[in-house]
Order: sequence, then C-alpha cells, then structure tokens
Amino acid sequence: MFKKIITGILAAATLTLSAVPYTFAVTATTPFTHVNNGKHAEGSLVLYSYNVPATTNDYVSLTNRSTGKTTDVQCSSFVYHPVSYTFDKNAEFTSMVGSSLSPFGGSGTAPSIDMATSAGRYEKVRIKLSDFDSEFNNDGSITKSVDHYGKHKFRFCEESADSTGSRFTSALYFFSGSAINHVVPNKNGEVEIYVYRKIGESIRYATHFLSVVVYKDSSGQSHTVSSTGGGTSGRYLKGLTVGDPDLNGYVSINDVTAIQKYLAHRLTLSDLQLRNADANLDNDLDIDDATDIQRYLAS
Repeated sequence: MFKKIITGILAAATLTLSAVPYTFAVTATTPFTHVNNGKHAEGSLVLYSYNVPATTNDYVSLTNRSTGKTTDVQCSSFVYHPVSYTFDKNAEFTSMVGSSLSPFGGSGTAPSIDMATSAGRYEKVRIKLSDFDSEFNNDGSITKSVDHYGKHKFRFCEESADSTGSRFTSALYFFSGSAINHVVPNKNGEVEIYVYRKIGESIRYATHFLSVVVYKDSSGQSHTVSSTGGGTSGRYLKGLTVGDPDLNGYVSINDVTAIQKYLAHRLTLSDLQLRNADANLDNDLDIDDATDIQRYLAS
C-alpha cells in the first residue's frame, strides 16, 4: 500500500538535508557542483523535480513485483517539493514513464527499483548533461528524427506548436537507489538530481518522446499523425558512481590504484574524481577509501 508522507513530515524525517560542501581542494575544472545532502529511510521512495513546469502532464507508473499493484504518480504532484511514499523495505518495483499531449499519450519502460538496497545517504548534484553523455546537446536537449517531419530537438517539456501546427513533448528521468528525479534542463543544459552515495551504485536515466505532426501529402491533403517512443529505458550515466575515481562507469581494481597513486603524489585528481574516491563518505581521501573499495570488489 502506498502511504503518502505529508510534506512537513517528509522534510523532518525522511530528507535530512544540509548544505555542507565537500572539503576537497579544487584541482581542475569539473562538470558538477555539490548542492546538498539527503537521507532516505528504509522503505522510502522519494520523487524529486527540477525546473519542471507545474503544468506538466508527465507521470510515473510503479508496479510492485510481489503484489502486482500499479500506481500512477502525476509529476505535477511533486513539482514544488519532494514527495515520499513508504513501502515494505524489501519491495521491488518495475517502472514506466510517460507523457500526454492532448488527445494523445504514451509511455515507455524505465529502470526497476529495489527498496532493500536503497536506504542511506544521498547527494544532490548539479551537472551539465552533455559533459556526462554525448547523447545530450549542449543545451540539454536531444535531437531525434520524427516521421513526416525530420529532425527535432526535444527539450523535455511540452513545447508550443510550430508553424505547421506540429507539437512535441518529452520527459527525462534519473533513477538512483530509491530516488526518482524528473527534470527539465535549464538554459545552460544543467539539471539537479539526487544520487545514491553507495559504492558501486549506478545512475540511470529514462527518456520518453511524443510527437503530433501535421503534414501534407503529395496531393496537398493534410494529415495529423502521432508517434510515441524512441526513448531509452535505463541508460547508464557515467561519472557519478562512488568508488569510481577513474570515471569509466564501474568500480574495479584500477580505482584502488588511482587512489594509491594520488596518496603517493603520483597522480592528480579532479574534484569530481576525489568525490568518487571518497568511498567511506567522510569527506577525506585516505587509504581507508582504497580498503573499502577492495572489500566491495571482494564481496
């Protein structure tokens, strides 16, 4: 059963936020900014938004694998504040994301969620999307080919009709632990997302695209056709995984070696790399972090 936690209780009990920055010295320009910290309790799934208009028609569908119960969450319900739902701490969910553009709509698959492994510390970071994945344009949009239209830059919000009367909407979500982030890139192509601060935990994203195209055929007759899909259901975002200072997207013995070389003054790390190397989350980089990564690899 979904149990919606009142926003005031959510802020007091579920999201213990602070604005304490990392103490690492900046050694190079990096494509991320630490915003604040958070914490998710056992069984707590939290939905966040960034730069999303209150008029959004996007939604998330969550299906409990054990009970088969599906609940649709309208993204407009957490535009101004995070919303939390409490589940059994061992629950697992499949998810779908979707959009609607009256009178058409559609949805696509998204990453699964395992509540048993998602309690703990989270960090909100601001990132420029194109610095982390070449699929994104500099402004955070994604260019797709649309039947009967050509190429279009989807901006992850509902767009006004163009000169042909064609309309487009799209949605972008990031999944990390039990955090679902629904975002619209700002004018600089940046978003703010909460990510799970646990060794080896990946960040994935899902996209959804919907078009209503108005075009004329060779005889001059006008047609309206809708299309949906073409998004990613769980593409990995490299660069923010704890225990991954070499930024290749996964944790390996090479990450241990990078920390050892840094401590021996044989390697310079950017502040993003230093952030990832802090495996025990004590805001300091020492041999204990290398040891924690080795234990993770051994397990």
